[in-house]
Amino acid sequence: MVAAKKAKKNGVVAAPDVDGDEKQTVAVVMPSAVLGDDTDSGEECVGPLQTPHLRWNCLLDGPAVTSPIPVSALIDHGSSLVLIGEELVSKLRLRRRKLTKPLPITLAMSQDKDSVVLSHYVKLACTSLDRVYTSRTVRAIVAPNLCTPLLLGGPFLKHN
Repeated sequence: MVAAKKAKKNGVVAAPDVDGDEKQTVAVVMPSAVLGDDTDSGEECVGPLQTPHLRWNCLLDGPAVTSPIPVSALIDHGSSLVLIGEELVSKLRLRRRKLTKPLPITLAMSQDKDSVVLSHYVKLACTSLDRVYTSRTVRAIVAPNLCTPLLLGGPFLKHN
């Protein structure tokens, strides 16, 4: 009990292990800003307006390269697609396959709301830079003028 009181003074709150089973122990460490220090400054805690994109530097292989090339892939859990830029497809000389049904998309920030029709995909797997991990193969839809060489969306995240 003394240890718990000392821990609370140091900003650590812990749940005691009732059953004596180490696997059931729960501990939470909170900075003093969360727990408070008995002062109310009146300042509001607001999160940042913007954070950096989540990127994964990985390797991609294809028939046109003798060894895998490094690519900075954008991980986007809000995207329902895996997209790859036309330039990267050409550079790797990946085999384009026709979608069974063309996919019309509208760019979110487009002024004119014209849709673009995507019609092809490629199969690819990403490998970590240290070559310890290789993802499962996914289908990436070929997109013109993509803002990043590779966008790893929901299908990649779910499948891997």
